[in-house]
Amino acid sequence: MRYLTMNELRDMLGGRGRTTIYRDIEAGRLPPPIKLGGLNYFSEQLVEDVLCGLVDLKASPLRKTKGDRREK
Repeated sequence: MRYLTMNELRDMLGGRGRTTIYRDIEAGRLPPPIKLGGLNYFSEQLVEDVLCGLVDLKASPLRKTKGDRREK
């Protein structure tokens, strides 16, 4: 499995801004990042599956729920 940096994800999404990407994550349109060594990485396969419509994040356990420490 390959992981993307934020810059690689931005390139994959046509130069989409960081803030917009995090809004998409909050809205369930993109999968949340995985934190490794203080940096955020994104599963390339999961991002591709979401973009192709193969995964519905709104029904996925990956989506943040109330009580999740990442929730704002």
